Formats: sequence, structure tokens, C-alpha cells
Amino acid sequence: QTGLWYIDPISFKAVQLLNVSTAANPQWPWTCAYLNGFYYLAQYNIGLWQYDPVNNTLAKITTPAEDNVSWVAVTSGRLIYLTPSDVAISAQDDGTNLTPSILTAASAQPLSIVDGTAMGIVVIPDGFLVYMTEGIIKATYTQQAYVFTYQSLSKGIQQFSPNAATYIPRLGAINIDGTGFNLT
Repeated sequence: QTGLWYIDPISFKAVQLLNVSTAANPQWPWTCAYLNGFYYLAQYNIGLWQYDPVNNTLAKITTPAEDNVSWVAVTSGRLIYLTPSDVAISAQDDGTNLTPSILTAASAQPLSIVDGTAMGIVVIPDGFLVYMTEGIIKATYTQQAYVFTYQSLSKGIQQFSPNAATYIPRLGAINIDGTGFNLT
């Protein structure tokens, strides 16, 4: 919760890259995604960051949502990030090209197709799931110009924590809500 750290491979000491001790929200985990040689990190109200391990540099990525990025993931060669109102995808193999465009297929999908607050993203083999406090949105990879199709998968699951869902290979996406465990 104090910020972003890395372990120096020579001294094996922890080195702080970014101090966020006053802004970190303990309910929200740091999420990390790796795309095309860069690490992308996000945490609620801190924003989206790109770490370059070759040059050991950290840079803030400007998004249309500014610091309201709460989650980051990668699927189908695209960076996926979550804001309070949208789930957005980057251009192919470029986590910094977030401007919606027909040419790059970078886009944003409003989360209004399911009520509630966005809680997290779980990557699955054919796309990703967006867990909300009032249901789940499924994004299916299409291999078309629009890249993903979105649908309301469930409105009965009520996720209460960003830490309450994961994908288990050969089993599926599992989460816990007020009624128990759910398998998608």
C-alpha cells in the first residue's frame, strides 16, 4: 500500500519507484499486466502506470479517465483497463495508445449494460469478464474490427470486493458474493 517497488537484481534490496502512501486504497489491489515488454500497473485513484524494466523507468499513462483507473489486464494483445464508467481497450500491442479509433480498434465500452459499481476484470480464454456489484459483463474476442462483443452475462451475482473473483484453468471463473460461490 505504500507504492510501487522492485527488487534490485544486484543488491537484492527493495527500491521504491513510486510513493503513494497517502493515496492508496487498501480495498483495491494493485493489478499488473505485461504487454510487449512493458509492465502496466493500476490501483484505484492512483491511475495507470507503465514500467520499463530495460530502462528502469516508470511513467504515468494518460487515459480519458485520468486517475480513475482501478484495474488493468491483458488479453488478445490488448491492454484492458477499468474505470468507474467504462472498460477500455488499447490498440494492438500498444498499451499507451488508448485513443478510441476505428483504425487501431482501441475503444471504450460503457458499463451501463449492468447496474452497479465496477469491481474487477478476470481474463478468460475467449475474452474477459467485468465483475460488477450487480452482475457480470462478458467481453468475447471476435477477431473482427470491433475486437470484442459485450453482453450482460448475469444480473444476479452481487460482487462485494475487487478481490473476490479469479479464473482457474479447466474449471472456469469463480467468484464469491453474498450468496456463496459462483462458477462462470
